[in-house]
Amino acid sequence: MYGADYKYDFAQIEMPKAMTKESFEKEIEDKEFKLKSIKHLIDQSLLKIELRPDPTSRIFAFWEKESTTIMINLEGYRWINGVRFLIADKAGATKQEIAVNAMRDYLPRLRPRADTEIPSDPGYCFQGGFIANERWKNEEVNISFRLPQHPDATLLVWFYTLAAARRDKPLLERVSGAAGILGRLMTHVHVLRQGDREIGGFKGQEYLTAGPNSGGLPAQMFKWETEGEGTLRAPAMRIELQTGRRDDDGNPRATSLSNEEALKLWDSIVSTLRVRPTSATPAQQTSDAGPSIPLGEMVSTGLPCPQTGWWICADEGAVEGGRRQFFRQGQAMPQAVLTGEPSLWQKLKGERPSHAVSTVWTLAAYDDPKNQ
Repeated sequence: MYGADYKYDFAQIEMPKAMTKESFEKEIEDKEFKLKSIKHLIDQSLLKIELRPDPTSRIFAFWEKESTTIMINLEGYRWINGVRFLIADKAGATKQEIAVNAMRDYLPRLRPRADTEIPSDPGYCFQGGFIANERWKNEEVNISFRLPQHPDATLLVWFYTLAAARRDKPLLERVSGAAGILGRLMTHVHVLRQGDREIGGFKGQEYLTAGPNSGGLPAQMFKWETEGEGTLRAPAMRIELQTGRRDDDGNPRATSLSNEEALKLWDSIVSTLRVRPTSATPAQQTSDAGPSIPLGEMVSTGLPCPQTGWWICADEGAVEGGRRQFFRQGQAMPQAVLTGEPSLWQKLKGERPSHAVSTVWTLAAYDDPKNQ
């Protein structure tokens, strides 16, 4: 893979970056200092909101420039086990609160993911990470691959949301219209295969051609696409394979594949497309299911529990029910009820002073209560 673009609910997900906790904290401090040091047209500085959902997460809402008064930039940072994640978004100034709350929802759901891991719970996969969520957000993935055994070949895979009102003409109808416009130029293009094709349960069309590339050398251009149904299980998709790509110095080169070899490679790639199997919803998973997040994961009060197991309260002192408590996936993480020493009068009445505070819970074990 040499290029990727990930969007979740219209927010841009940056590539995860390996980083020590100290470096992460320094980056956050530098960001905050920079935003506070620049005066804004109507505010004291560019920084409008700074939130700390938990010790390793930070959210900034800020004006993009000194004179901007319409759009707000948002950045959500999270550090997990040596990896820094960053989600960036924009919102109208009047939608600031909505955008900030959305960012507060994304960050606790985010976790690292190995390249070979296929999560079993619903959510959004991106390189090096995963956002667990049973609710479908506006999701988009655009990934480009280079094939080591064929350096002149590039594979593009694009998944995106497409509302019915934005649908274009089907692929074959579009290319037919383009052929009429290009006229003689199309005489050098040979159609190897075209027609309706269902791949992985998705109905679409493919258009596979061979012809000269921009340097006039032999190449192939294969394309399959479906406009889907505008749903999570049937999104719009496009897969393209192009050979005869210029080298890194911009020099033209011919395809390294014969037409027959290119067709065989194409079929071997697209035949692997399939829906990732998941459970119905995270809340329906039982403790027998494999853990979806690592031990040490932290979640703030009010957010849904991402993993059934034992969680430890960050607040010291006497906690009603104990600092270590069991929560099931999907359950709202509660406040911590702290208890104090009773006064003489309270002792006589059998009462004990207590107060509830928002806290951070840390996952300590996956075990079910019956095993404790």
